[in-house]
Amino acid sequence: MDHVRRSLLISISVSLASIALVIWFTMDAEDIGQLANIDPLYLVLALVIHVCSWVVWSARIKTLTRASGGYIPLTKTFKIVVSSLFAAAITPSQAGGEPVRIYLLTENMKAGDATAVIFADRFLDMTFLILISPLSLLIFRDVVFSGGLAIFLIFTVILFSLAITLTVLIMYRPEKIKSGMKRMRPLIVRFRNEETADKFVDRVDEEIDNFVKSMWNLTKRRGELALASVCTVTYWSMEFFIASVVMMGLGYPAEVLHTFAAQILLTVIVLVPVTPGSSGIAEFGFAALFSTFAKGVPMGLFVILWRFITYHFNLIAGGVAISRVMGGTKLLKKAIE
Repeated sequence: MDHVRRSLLISISVSLASIALVIWFTMDAEDIGQLANIDPLYLVLALVIHVCSWVVWSARIKTLTRASGGYIPLTKTFKIVVSSLFAAAITPSQAGGEPVRIYLLTENMKAGDATAVIFADRFLDMTFLILISPLSLLIFRDVVFSGGLAIFLIFTVILFSLAITLTVLIMYRPEKIKSGMKRMRPLIVRFRNEETADKFVDRVDEEIDNFVKSMWNLTKRRGELALASVCTVTYWSMEFFIASVVMMGLGYPAEVLHTFAAQILLTVIVLVPVTPGSSGIAEFGFAALFSTFAKGVPMGLFVILWRFITYHFNLIAGGVAISRVMGGTKLLKKAIE
């Protein structure tokens, strides 16, 4: 598990270093004095909203599982969500969370079905963010097009387009993916024996069929998809409202529209796989965007509180869940590898 510890160390170190730099450049003695003026009730409320968003996320996975023909209780999907938070927090673009969620879902369904559920889960997120991103571009057009943020946005659009293309190819031409896997058989044989290679190729063929079948089932279950879409809007609205609550806790107006728009843009930016948990990018991006409209807010303190609630708390909760509730760090290693 050395790679896990290394990723954890890097993500926390970069995050703390970034926060320290934000504090150094934005805070003075007067700002530090505002620590005593923070209303703790707002911070508790922000944490409660964050945890409740996990419940909504869990409900979405439960709904998508039902749409694919399976059934998993909400308590189980909640454990799956929380357990995946740790892996997501220590991998670029939070990519480590998906393998853990898929692996845990396979306790109740086939791997292809589980992959289809988590893919649909992520697809709803991306669709929602893309549909509402014009709001961010309109409000922060000067910041986006005068700086280098446009590069991040272009990269994200390309990444999303590739994912859509691959999905369409798998659903309409699964035999092409299967033939590609068969051509990889000689390479697998070089590292494993022929029997293992044959079993691997056969297993991939089977799971591709399961994935395609589940994806088509999902497209036909409009009621479940509508409910999952409502969960998506609710989840992101709750997550984006956390910054407004923290601002009120610091004694400043919520600026709901601007905080939502800033976080939409920030969420798209941190999809670029640069650092584990997007550490550094998230802190500096948050400070840069919010400093354009949150005048007078002690930005260093604001970043600390927001990042603790939305990131460091995830590390703590996810670490506890994956090590105690879901069977220890061996699970994380097996799921990611």
